[in-house]
Amino acid sequence: MTRTKLWIAAIALVAVVVVLLGWFTGIEPQLAEARKADDERASVATVNQAHEQTVLTLRKLDDRLPELKNELAALRVALPSDPAVSTLLGQLNELALKNSVGIESITAGTPLELTPATPVPEAAAPTPADSAGPESAAGEPTPDAPAAVPVTTDLVSIPVTVIVTGDVGPMADFLKSVQFGPRLFLVTDIVIDIESAGGKMTVDGLVYVQPDPKAEQPAEKPAE
Repeated sequence: MTRTKLWIAAIALVAVVVVLLGWFTGIEPQLAEARKADDERASVATVNQAHEQTVLTLRKLDDRLPELKNELAALRVALPSDPAVSTLLGQLNELALKNSVGIESITAGTPLELTPATPVPEAAAPTPADSAGPESAAGEPTPDAPAAVPVTTDLVSIPVTVIVTGDVGPMADFLKSVQFGPRLFLVTDIVIDIESAGGKMTVDGLVYVQPDPKAEQPAEKPAE
């Protein structure tokens, strides 16, 4: 190989090295940055679309705000945030007047926090291995059943007893009006005494209160 061919080979090798160095040190990082920028733009576009959808939903809710406030006000009549016993008395008196019956007495009891009953898990049928004792066939103690977790609500129930007098038909209409009246009223017991001049009906039931969680709690008095 002549010196000229050696120079040509060396120049070609240097050219290849320069191209590779240019690719890895200049072009490839720029392409990686461009790809990264494209990914970030796509991510930002997705986030912006989600934000736009949220803003659109909020605008729709804002347009319905008067309607939602009216719905909340109607629900608060049926399920107020305080006992509102005086309001309840007025409602019952109005229903009695509407149905031509007389109210003899209305009694409201002590408010109680409503705690729904927790279903008791059914016991599993004993297996032959269980008959040998509290330990399993492998000699290990049988694990106890998981304890039931109590379920609580934020509702408060108030027992109410209403005694009305009148004819049977009007008393039945009054009872129906109470059950479907403005205040949520759950009838738990009814006693009707029929007399020659009419009758008397004793209605036991529950009304409910849902305290407002945003209401400020009274500050505790410092210990003396």
